[in-house]
Amino acid sequence: MALTSAERVQAISIIQKAHEDLLARHKDKIEPLNGKLLHLETELGNSTDASSPTPDRIFENARPVFRDFLLAVVDCMNDHDNTSKKTKAELAQQFGKDVLKDKDVGKALGKSFHDGIIGLGKDLEQRKQSWDSLQLRKGINPPRLGLFDRLGQIM
Repeated sequence: MALTSAERVQAISIIQKAHEDLLARHKDKIEPLNGKLLHLETELGNSTDASSPTPDRIFENARPVFRDFLLAVVDCMNDHDNTSKKTKAELAQQFGKDVLKDKDVGKALGKSFHDGIIGLGKDLEQRKQSWDSLQLRKGINPPRLGLFDRLGQIM
C-alpha cells in the first residue's frame, strides 16, 4: 500500500530527526579534534623560526589527535549503522514494511545519513591531504609514507 502524502512527510521527518540526533551525539567529539588539527597544521606551516617547535615535534603532537579524530569518525560510522537500522525498523513498524520501498523515503534515508558520514570522511581526508603536503614540504616523510600509513603504525 502506498504512503499518503502526510505519511511520507511524517516518515521523512522521523529520518531527519534521527540524522540530527546522530550528528549531535558526535559533533562535540569531532569538532574540537578538527580544530586542534587545524591549529597544529597552521603551526606546522609557520614553523620557520628558531622559537617555533620543530616540524617533527608538531607532528608528534598531532599523532594522538589524528588517532582520536579517526576513532571518533569510526565511532560515528558505527553509530550511523545502528541508527539507520533502528530508524528503518521504527518506520516499518509505524507505516508498514512497504514504507522503505517508497522512493522519497528511500532518498531521504540515503541522503540524510550518508551525507553526514561522507562529510566526516571528507573532513578527515582533507586534513590528511593537507598534512601530507606540509610534511613533504618540511621534509618529514618520504612521499610513499603518508599519514594513514603512519596511523596504521600507531594503532
